[in-house]
This record gives sequence, structure tokens and C-alpha cells, in this order.
Amino acid sequence: MRSDILACLLVLCGVGNSTPIRDDAKQNTADSFNNPVIWEDYPDLDVFRVGDVFYYSSSTFAFSPGAPVLKSYDLVNWTPVSHSVPTLNFGSSYNLNSGTSRAYVKGIWASTLRYRESTDTFYWYGCVSSGETYIWTSPGYGAAANNGEVSHWNWTSRGTIKTCYYDNGLLIDDDDTMYMTYGHGALSVAQLSKDGLSQVKTQQVYKTSGSIEGSRMYKVSLALFLFILYDQLTPSKDQWHILHRIYAACTLGICSQVRQSLGSLRAEAFGRKDIWSITKCWI
Repeated sequence: MRSDILACLLVLCGVGNSTPIRDDAKQNTADSFNNPVIWEDYPDLDVFRVGDVFYYSSSTFAFSPGAPVLKSYDLVNWTPVSHSVPTLNFGSSYNLNSGTSRAYVKGIWASTLRYRESTDTFYWYGCVSSGETYIWTSPGYGAAANNGEVSHWNWTSRGTIKTCYYDNGLLIDDDDTMYMTYGHGALSVAQLSKDGLSQVKTQQVYKTSGSIEGSRMYKVSLALFLFILYDQLTPSKDQWHILHRIYAACTLGICSQVRQSLGSLRAEAFGRKDIWSITKCWI
């Protein structure tokens, strides 16, 4: 397959703003690949990089434990390493003890996972059944100092945020501020508290008559990229939007350094076949 596809993913997942992968790690990387890369069901992926390691979080729907975590050095060869939600602590109905009161297939959909270097912590956020957003964290055990390697995982439930961060994507900015993009009919961005366990404020940045899903937010140099799936476009359905905005003093308009709206986003639509070439040009 084309190597430029892999290159685009590497940039968006953090390679463009970090050091090259070590030579010894490259020995386990692939120069080419065939789709599907993974012959298993790991939907709603959220991918990011810590040091030499790419981490991949996924939905689990009806299954427990939830939110599997996979690792890779090349975005091709993936190994399961943990579950961010070791037990579905969303209520008694998730134990499936009753045929009438049960939450089958109402588990984890399109959640987000990121590593925060300042606290050496992995944060997982997921809205369950359009209600609250649940939070689980695990120490990184020196992940940044160890080129992204994690010796073991110890996930702890950290409570909930009352807002439903539907199909969310977490961004940890250069100043360590945590932001969450989310939404279904409208796209919003929330600023989280310093500990990442509560919401400071939220702001709608984009609205459409269609259906928005799978929002993800990446920072590349001085550009902020918000990716969403928008499934009611004309003439063809199942196209992607990129909402982006160039900024200098601050990554997001809701932070204190820049008092302006995030509403000045430019939207571009493109089909699946175009995603890599267009993204490469913008980057």
C-alpha cells in the first residue's frame, strides 16, 4: 500500500512535533501494509503517540472489560496491552443479572484516551448511554522518560462529568490545558479543570442539520485540526469534514490568552478516497 498514507497518520498522531523513532524500535516496524491492518473488530479508534509507542483505544459496546488499549511502533503491527475500563461501573443493569433490566450494547462507544506528561497519567473519557461522561486514569510509570513504554497498568475510576461528551476527542495543549471536542448535531469544545476531572466551560463551535460523529482534535505546529464524520452530505453520504483554524497566541479561542470565538472555523468535505491526499496537502 502507499507509504504516504502511513506518513500522514504519523504526522497527525504526533510524529511531526516529536523526536524520530529510535533505530532499535524501527526494527519492528513495517515499510508497507495491506488493509485491513487489524483482522479484528476495534471500532471508533483513537490513536496517539508517546515517545516511540503509538497507543490505540477502541469501543467495546456490549463487552467487559471495556475500552481496549493496543500499542504499536508502526501503526501496522498492534498488540493488546490493557483495558481502560476494567469493569463496567455504569450501574447495576450492566451486570446483566435480569432479562428485563439490562444494559446490553449500551456500554462504551467512541471514547478517547490520551497521555498527560506533566502528571505521568493516562486519561480515558467516555459518555455512556448519552448520560454522564465517565473517567478512568492509570499512572504511566514514567512513560515519557521510557520512550512511551509502560511497565504495567493500574486503572482507577475517577468519577464522572455531568456533560455527555458524545464521540469525544481529548487534546492536551502545550501549556498543559486539557480540552475536549464532542457532539452529535453540533460540535462543541470544553475546557477541563487542571486535574482533568471536571468541566470549566464549554462552547459550541459548529452546527449542522446532519449527524456528526467521531470528533477528534489534533494540533500540528500552529494549526488546530478537528476531524468529524458527517453522514448527511449532498450529493454523497459518508464523507468527512475537517474543521481547522490557524492561530498563534493560543490553540483554542476559549482559553484566556485569546478572547475570541471558535466559530471562525473553515469546513472542508471530502470522501474516503480523498482523505489522505487532502490531509497531506494541508499539513
